Amino acid sequence: MRQNNNGGYMQTTRRLRDEETGEVVEAVQIIKQVHDQRQFWKLYLKDFLSALGSCENKQLKVLIYILKNTHPSNNMFIGTFAKISKECEVSMDTVQRAVKKFKAVGLLAKMQNGVYFVNPDIMMKGSDGKKHLLVQYYDEALYKMGSAHNDAAVQANRHGDDD
Repeated sequence: MRQNNNGGYMQTTRRLRDEETGEVVEAVQIIKQVHDQRQFWKLYLKDFLSALGSCENKQLKVLIYILKNTHPSNNMFIGTFAKISKECEVSMDTVQRAVKKFKAVGLLAKMQNGVYFVNPDIMMKGSDGKKHLLVQYYDEALYKMGSAHNDAAVQANRHGDDD
């Protein structure tokens, strides 16, 4: 048997014998290697588009930067307004307005200065079990912050547990 790994596919050549005729044929078997769901970021489009709303072009740059730099193990984004402003080539005021908007619509929860929890109902990497755990942590973070925006966001996000 010969095996070649070719871009996610495994090819094997097998010799098969027909029991009735005794004829031997070679058959090429191609198997696609599939990664389990923990290997990919999941973006829940309905909730993402709802959170995105009427996002301005420059605010979209900020959002993309945050999502690209979210840590996959815990859904945390770490970055100061100054760093985001520099990396996205937008003003500090744009970053402040964008982050304020993202918190108001339940996309982000502020843990402390420069540390934000990205809502796992919007985007996360991992299994459904991990998602449920992250949602619990996210809800707890919102409650600990205790702001009116965050309490409303928790209630709005409860519907996403069935996704």
